[in-house]
Amino acid sequence: MKTARIITAIILSIVISTVNANTINHKKRKIRTSYNTEVVSFSIGYGIPNYGKLLLKNLDYGFLGNDITVENTFGYGPIHAKAAYRINKKIDVGLSVNYSSYGVELSKDTLVLPDIFTVNAVNNFTSYDYNFTKTSISVLARMNFHFLQKKNVDPYFGFGLGYRTDNWSFKTNDPEIQKVDISTTFSFPVAVEATIGCKYFFTPNIGVYGEFGLAKSLFQTGVSVKF
Repeated sequence: MKTARIITAIILSIVISTVNANTINHKKRKIRTSYNTEVVSFSIGYGIPNYGKLLLKNLDYGFLGNDITVENTFGYGPIHAKAAYRINKKIDVGLSVNYSSYGVELSKDTLVLPDIFTVNAVNNFTSYDYNFTKTSISVLARMNFHFLQKKNVDPYFGFGLGYRTDNWSFKTNDPEIQKVDISTTFSFPVAVEATIGCKYFFTPNIGVYGEFGLAKSLFQTGVSVKF
């Protein structure tokens, strides 16, 4: 009887130890799952400010003449889109695509003198329009370094290097300026970004992100998903 009790106690000890070991391993697997080394993520967001729009809005156009009127300044973006593949717990690599545009609409009232041979001629003003627009697109290879491992919170540093293209367009109905659209593409073709960011996941796959630093915008935020 005593021997049976000893054997029973040994078996129970083995069972309890096995259950505890399985529980610990399960928790470790859950932590690893949150940082799956083969996770693919996509993010899309909107940034502020639009530097070009901000510049045009606060620019003094007096150098163009006192008869120039600013009709409108406009801008779209920056829009940020990213795709990344996690190669290990701390590093992911991918692409960053960014778009922004801005412009200004100006007008000038010009005095048109009447023909001296016209009967009952009067002086009148003609308004001319000037439209300047710039669009910019950049595509970068990007690497993120994840420095803190939490289940829902994922902070990181991001660095990108790639290609940028800018398109400038100028249109006017002023007869003193050539009556054709002046469109050209030129810029310093290298794009660089360096940001610090964080993702917060409401569910295992869907969350939000925010980034601050050197990019087409100083701050950006949007939606992030991972698979």
